[in-house]
Amino acid sequence: MSKVTLKIDNSRRLTGKHYFTDQPGAVLDAFVSGVDKQLVVDIWLEQLADLLNLSKWSNAPRFYRIFENGVSVGFNAPVDALYAAKEINEAAWEAMIDRVFPSSVRGYDAHIIQNFSDVIREERNPALTSLIAAAEEKGVVYLLDDGAVSLGYGVTAETWQVDDLPDLNSLDWDKYQTLPVALVIGTNDKSTSASLTSQIIKQSGLRCGITTTDSIRVGDNTLDNDDYSGLDRTRMVLRHPETEAAILEMAHDELLRHGLPIPQVDAALVSNVAEDHLGQYGINSIAALTAATMMVAKAASKALVLNADDANLVEYVQKNHAKVALSTTTNKRNQTSLISEIAQEPVSPNLPEHITWFSLDETNPVIVEARENRQKVCFIRDSKIIYATADHESEIIDINAIPMQGDTAHNVQNALGAVALSKALGIDEHAIREALAMMS
Repeated sequence: MSKVTLKIDNSRRLTGKHYFTDQPGAVLDAFVSGVDKQLVVDIWLEQLADLLNLSKWSNAPRFYRIFENGVSVGFNAPVDALYAAKEINEAAWEAMIDRVFPSSVRGYDAHIIQNFSDVIREERNPALTSLIAAAEEKGVVYLLDDGAVSLGYGVTAETWQVDDLPDLNSLDWDKYQTLPVALVIGTNDKSTSASLTSQIIKQSGLRCGITTTDSIRVGDNTLDNDDYSGLDRTRMVLRHPETEAAILEMAHDELLRHGLPIPQVDAALVSNVAEDHLGQYGINSIAALTAATMMVAKAASKALVLNADDANLVEYVQKNHAKVALSTTTNKRNQTSLISEIAQEPVSPNLPEHITWFSLDETNPVIVEARENRQKVCFIRDSKIIYATADHESEIIDINAIPMQGDTAHNVQNALGAVALSKALGIDEHAIREALAMMS
């Protein structure tokens, strides 16, 4: 008989759009072996339903994922009650174990709080949720962390402590403005692509805030070199009064841990996907990692810039474009409308139509097809970087005029991605050309 393993890997809050849904929530990942994983999920969902009913969250959508060595189960919850949501999910996990292995077998009693209403009530912040709802209704950007909330980016940003919020009627909503913002992610070259794009933005005359895993900068000033989380870096740059545009490098583990740091940006660049960062949060295959990387598509409102020379990205888009991520499952316990199963390779529910592909080769089939579909593309022709829309081609620069060190192909790919991303942000071609000519 196989040894049974039921062990928590991670239990975490999902504060932004994430791998499973587009709403905040809580999820618990667990290692499961030696027992039927679907049975574990079914019993877990039963216990979770009971706790959610007692907590007056009976309509909370739930989701689960079964993967190679474990399972994930979670549910959507209000953004101001995510710690309580974590506790509820953990209690449901314990109750499931108690069903699978009674205390007489496992040697200890499960400590289950059956009613979380008081815990939820203590955490809830109606003034905060009203402020967020008003901001969303008025189309005003905001940033939220455990202690503070802000409206607007850059010089227009204003921040309050979550326990000392302003009267909504006293706010001048028109003063809170957004900025050109882009996300950059990839297994390799993301820092180079982010830095190059920030240099292009600087050349255009805007003071660019940039976050990487190594530093946080606004213009020529380094704010910090410490290893902050993605959420902290994002808030530091977008709340800085001198920021006029922002390039935010994303790390896979940060996206998986809490979700996207902000709900919407102008554009996102995915440089590539390779077998790295595997084994975190149930992401054990290149297909699952590609799906996790493509989470940035959920935020990109104007353009998603993708590498047409990366087979994993091409396969993902070809298989999943215009499909719905969540498939309703049949549930024997009358929870069909609330429970969704996330496939091993979840599909982005809003993979944008406005994909800009880039490639070293004009004859790449993806580039050819994209041009036939009147999509924007960026490629090399006769040693020149060409940016093309449905009706126009622009010759950006001869690659021989770009100072480069090291692997030429990688450098050119980075330049192609930066050109496409900069165009998506509305940067003038003259600034792009000048910045590339100074590339080092």
